[in-house]
Amino acid sequence: MSSDLGVITYKFSSSKLEEIKKLTDNSFCNSNPGNNMLAGNIEHEYQMPEEGHDIINPTILSLVKKSTGFADYNVQSWINYQKKYEFNPLHNHSGEFSFVIWVRIPYNLKDEMNLPFVKNSRAPIASTFNLVYLTPTGDIVGRPFHLDKKDEGKMIIFPARMHHIVYPFYTSDDYRVSIAGNLYID
Repeated sequence: MSSDLGVITYKFSSSKLEEIKKLTDNSFCNSNPGNNMLAGNIEHEYQMPEEGHDIINPTILSLVKKSTGFADYNVQSWINYQKKYEFNPLHNHSGEFSFVIWVRIPYNLKDEMNLPFVKNSRAPIASTFNLVYLTPTGDIVGRPFHLDKKDEGKMIIFPARMHHIVYPFYTSDDYRVSIAGNLYID
């Protein structure tokens, strides 16, 4: 576990990740759609099935308690199955904290960054998750998370009001699967 910008990072064990993958594989098109409540320009977004909360919530609540000393939160979460070219526009969440768990990442970052329109850019951000915030001097800056297959099982927890954006990926026809959610004071 590490923390910067008030962001907690964590990586699930391989056995816990396999349990999470099984959950997301079984939930595709078998859960309640969540698109109408979410900002994503993503075709397949579903509310977390009840058994998913039992799998991920203990870890999330434990990490938040270690960081803040407080653990009385309700957790609302959903599963994103993001296809090539889909994205989440700049947005923020409600609640006290938000989180993302990257379950499946179907591309290599090197391939994404070597695309001609990316490698020749001053801002190579294809496939990244980016937190956006103001510096004390009023500059708007981003904290990108450059992720690929080796980052499956990684989770970040961040202040819910912090704006963020998920850029599209281009080099795979498989889904990037993530679990996202919010923590509300109970």
